[in-house]
Amino acid sequence: MLFFLISISCSIEMEIPVYEVNYINKHYISLDGILDDDAWGESKVLCDFFLPWEDNTPPLTIFQALYDSVNLYINFRTEDQNLVFKDSIDSEIDIASEDRVELFLSKNTSMEEYFCIEIDPLGRILDYMATYYRKFDDKWNIDGIQTASKIYSEGYQVEVAIPLNCIEKMGIDISRDFYVGLFRADFEKSVSGLKEHWLSWIELKIPEPDFHVPDALGIFRFSKNAHEKEHL
Repeated sequence: MLFFLISISCSIEMEIPVYEVNYINKHYISLDGILDDDAWGESKVLCDFFLPWEDNTPPLTIFQALYDSVNLYINFRTEDQNLVFKDSIDSEIDIASEDRVELFLSKNTSMEEYFCIEIDPLGRILDYMATYYRKFDDKWNIDGIQTASKIYSEGYQVEVAIPLNCIEKMGIDISRDFYVGLFRADFEKSVSGLKEHWLSWIELKIPEPDFHVPDALGIFRFSKNAHEKEHL
């Protein structure tokens, strides 16, 4: 009985979260950073983000995703009253020292090749390809991506459109489950410098902050019968 209970506990701890991406008819999303399109009401709202390396209550982070026959649409809305970003940047690597939201895409959990998209409050993108462990190719850029952002008194929001054919070029088959990391870097200005807060949709159990590990990936599952829906 004890062994059975331990086995159940371990299986629960190791369960990989699944986010179901619902299908919509194309052209229903207008990328403007405002999130006033009715289509977003069809999305699953994810707000269970963790601060794996802190005991504090995480600031609110809301994630949503949808897709049509052309794009994967992403929305992040954050609660952040201490925004850290630069008005202008010399190169995209400067975004690594700003507040930002992050999306990692991988066809499997071995992470032999995965793709990272990090977006700051102004909608600017830091994108790169990587291989496990932490071998980065900063020359890689994702084609066709569009972003729109808006800064509010309580934080910021970014909307993103990623062409499905770009995802296919990554070797990812959206008709099957694939692996995604959803993260947020929340920086806070203080007299001693910048304080770093790292948020993840998975409550990681590793000792040091690191999103570039298989345990940080959950599953994206695109809703089925998209082709049939377009012809109703």
